Amino acid sequence: MLVTLTLALAGLALANAQRTAQQSDRGTGDRQRETLRFADDFDEFDLSRWKHEMTMGGGGNWEFQLYHNSRNNSYVRDGVLYLKPTLLSDVIGEGKVLQGHRYDMWGSQPADLCTGNQWWGCERTSTPANMLNPITSARLRTAESFTFKYGRVEVKAKLPRGDWLWPAIWLLPAHNSYGQWPASGEIDICESRGNHLAGGYGVDTVTSTLHWGPNFDTNLFKLTTKSVALQGSTFADGFHTYGLYWDEHQLYTYLDEPGNVILKVDFLDQTFWERGKQSGKPEWAAQQAIYNPWANRTAAAPFDQEFYLIMNLAVGGTMNYFPDAMPGKPWKDKSPSAVRDFWNAKSQWYPSWKGEDAALAIDSVKVWTLPQSRFTYPRGNARAMAHHQSAAAAVNNREGVTFAEGAELQRYQRHSVAEGEREASFLVMSIVALTVSAAAMIVVAITTLYTARQLHTMQTQFAEQQSQPPSHLSLANGAQSPRLIASGSN
Repeated sequence: MLVTLTLALAGLALANAQRTAQQSDRGTGDRQRETLRFADDFDEFDLSRWKHEMTMGGGGNWEFQLYHNSRNNSYVRDGVLYLKPTLLSDVIGEGKVLQGHRYDMWGSQPADLCTGNQWWGCERTSTPANMLNPITSARLRTAESFTFKYGRVEVKAKLPRGDWLWPAIWLLPAHNSYGQWPASGEIDICESRGNHLAGGYGVDTVTSTLHWGPNFDTNLFKLTTKSVALQGSTFADGFHTYGLYWDEHQLYTYLDEPGNVILKVDFLDQTFWERGKQSGKPEWAAQQAIYNPWANRTAAAPFDQEFYLIMNLAVGGTMNYFPDAMPGKPWKDKSPSAVRDFWNAKSQWYPSWKGEDAALAIDSVKVWTLPQSRFTYPRGNARAMAHHQSAAAAVNNREGVTFAEGAELQRYQRHSVAEGEREASFLVMSIVALTVSAAAMIVVAITTLYTARQLHTMQTQFAEQQSQPPSHLSLANGAQSPRLIASGSN
């Protein structure tokens, strides 16, 4: 009996310990339960992973660059990816940049189609009042190759040095589940300015930000933004790791090590709707009919959906990222000639762009997912699946998958086996624990029933013996039973 109870308790304890261990990992950043799903060390420039954006739209900030696919602006050398700004005038001549030239980015093949027509992004004609974007640069994304919800991102990069350069490493939602920007969120792991200025406006400072709000006018990013500055050096002097940890309980960004937190936002403290309503910000109070796009969703909403990675290098803009009060700024944000004013001051800022020192240099990009993560490799992207070492892709991919033959498939299969063995081991342990618990409980029940039946039989037999006199004793001549005499002797 004692052995049976011990087995039952041991089985229950094992199952409970496994559940507790799994639950305790959630929100703690325990790397032992993270699985590498996306990794690029840039031994080559793999455009099956990274898609170039092709647009003159200015990123919603009326920035001064156009993005395209050119090895002048995006290339890999010695295991490092460079996103480097150059002058459009070096390609088409300054006269065409200034006036009289129709610049067409519509494209005709799948790989060169314009990706953003908003704000005249696919076609413009230069005029004396509106010159073309004078800078060419690059913006890369994984929207077509990899999206994920919950996990860890680490990008090892060196930021650019040069006036009015704006590097960014960030994430956007894959499906805009809660509506247009910023209702579905934006996660900025790292942004900076290339200027050699102190006071938070130079390359010695990086900033992490969450953008959120029901609509453009109610974006309360100022409640979820933090910066960190180096002392005695800059982020252009060497490589640093820019990290993000994100699960259903919290999100935090960090510099080099998880302990060096830049921005931390706890989702369980309050919903983002509650944050907005309690902020007292006039943009919320002024909209009496404001709606809640995250109603009846998780506390993490809008940051509870799949996102994709973006890396880009922008230049300038008129939405106050470079405030008008910054020393040496040659344009005003509200000026109708802001781009031309910037270009006319080229002799001031262009000398600060010194070759690859003015490039965003990326050494590696890695993404780990959590047990509760969702991630997607779009259909047919077998090469990306193999490179990203996704053992569970065939199960998690909702659209179906195909596999390539050869070495990449073999490498993928090896990782699949290892991952499968780990998952199978955990499943077997859980089944064994539950089986032992169930068997022990059955044994306890049977033993209890058997003991109760035996006890009942013994009690019945004893009662029968008490109710009948012994057959070998004679009660003739008035003699009394010795048992009764003995009972009454006291």
